[in-house]
Amino acid sequence: MIAMFFAGAAMAQSSWSIDTEHSNIGFGVSHFSVSQTTGYFREFDAKVITRTDDFAGATVTFTARTASISTGNQQRDHHLQSDDF
Repeated sequence: MIAMFFAGAAMAQSSWSIDTEHSNIGFGVSHFSVSQTTGYFREFDAKVITRTDDFAGATVTFTARTASISTGNQQRDHHLQSDDF
C-alpha cells in the first residue's frame, strides 16, 4: 500500500485483515511447571483499523472459533470444547 500525506490533510481510514492462509494462532500452557501443552486454532480472524500512520489509537479485533482448537490430542480437544471450559 502506498500512501501520500500532506501537511494538515486528514488521513483516510485504513484497515488490514489477517491472511489466514499464511498465519497461525498458537498457544502454550504450562501444567504444574512439569509439562507444557501446545496447540492452535484452525479458524480465526483479525482486523486492524487506523486513521494514523503510526497506529496510535488503532482498533484491533480478533476472534478464534473455540471449536477449532487443536492440541494434537482428540480427547483433550473434546474436553476443552466442553462446558467445563
